Amino acid sequence: MYFVIAWVVIHRRPPYPGGPAREGPALSICRTFIPVRCLDLSPLFATLTKTPGGILPILELTSGSVSTLQCRFFLSTLDFQLFPVTLFPAPRNCPISPPKGVSKMLTVKTCSALLFSASFLFAAQEASAPVPVENEPLHHVVLKNDSVVVIHLVLPPGERTLYHIHTHDRIAIPLSNTSITQQVLGENEGSPSPSDAGTFSALTLPGNSYTHRVHNVGVNPYDVLDVELLNRPQSPSPVTAATIAAENPSARIYNWTLAPGTASAMHTHARPYLIVAVNGFDLKMTSPDGQSLTHEIKRGDFHWVDTKVTHTLANAGSTPGQILEIELK
Repeated sequence: MYFVIAWVVIHRRPPYPGGPAREGPALSICRTFIPVRCLDLSPLFATLTKTPGGILPILELTSGSVSTLQCRFFLSTLDFQLFPVTLFPAPRNCPISPPKGVSKMLTVKTCSALLFSASFLFAAQEASAPVPVENEPLHHVVLKNDSVVVIHLVLPPGERTLYHIHTHDRIAIPLSNTSITQQVLGENEGSPSPSDAGTFSALTLPGNSYTHRVHNVGVNPYDVLDVELLNRPQSPSPVTAATIAAENPSARIYNWTLAPGTASAMHTHARPYLIVAVNGFDLKMTSPDGQSLTHEIKRGDFHWVDTKVTHTLANAGSTPGQILEIELK
C-alpha cells in the first residue's frame, strides 16, 4: 500500500456587506497555500508509512484569514495496483519526503480526481441537511417495534456523525471508554466529556426535536446503544419494580451491579421492558417457583420483554456483571 496526501479547504462564507451569513460552505482544493511551515507533518507520515492500511484520524486546523478557513489534512491509503503512482507532490518547504522507489508526480487528471473525492466527503458532512437519527449512516437500527427503537452507534476516534434529529425521549448506554463532544445545530461545539462504560443517561426530549452531532475526541471507538422511547404516557404507571437509578417521562432504569455469586432481590415487571447487558458474564434468572435459566451474555446484548415477569437476576460467572432494565412507564 502507498499513500496519497491531499488538502481540502472548506470556506465559511463571509456575509455580504451589511447582510447575514450566506448558507453552505464553499470548497477549494489546495496544495501550496496551506502554511505548512506551521505544521510538523513528518511524525504523521512516519506513522502512516508503518501502517498496513486504514485511515488515520483527520486533523482540524484553523487559519487566521478573514473568512476563517477550516483546513482538513486528509491521509488515506490507496491500492498500488489501482494507482501505480500514488504519492501527491508535496507543497514547497513541506518536510515530507516520499518513500524510496515512489515517484513524486501524478498527472493533473488523477490529482484532480483524488482531491475532488476527498473534498466531496468533507463537504457532504458539512453541507448536508440534518437527517433522522435512524437514517444517520453510522447509527444502525438493531430493534424496532411499536414501543422502542434500539440503535447501535460505533464512532471511530476522530470521527463525527452527521447532524441528526431525535424526536423522542431516549436512553443512552455507553459500552466503551472514550471522550466525546456534542454540537447542537446552530451552536458551537461543546467541551469534551468522558463517556464511560457502565454509565447511562435518561434523556428528556426538549421541545419537539433535538438536532446535534457527536465528535469522538478520545482514543477508543465510541460504542453506545441509543434506546428511543416512542410513546410518552400522559399518565405514567406508579408501580415500580425496584429502586429507580434514572428516569425520564417515558421510562425508568433499574441498575443491577452483580458481583460473582450475588443476586438481585426478587422483583416484578408489570410493564414492558428492555434488558441490556453492559458487560459480558453468565446471567442466571430465577422465577418465584425456583425454576431458573442461565445465559452466557455479551457486552451490548439486549432482549425485549412485553409480558409481566417476576424474577431475580444473579451472576453465575466469575467476573463482575452489570444489567440495566429499561421499563416503560
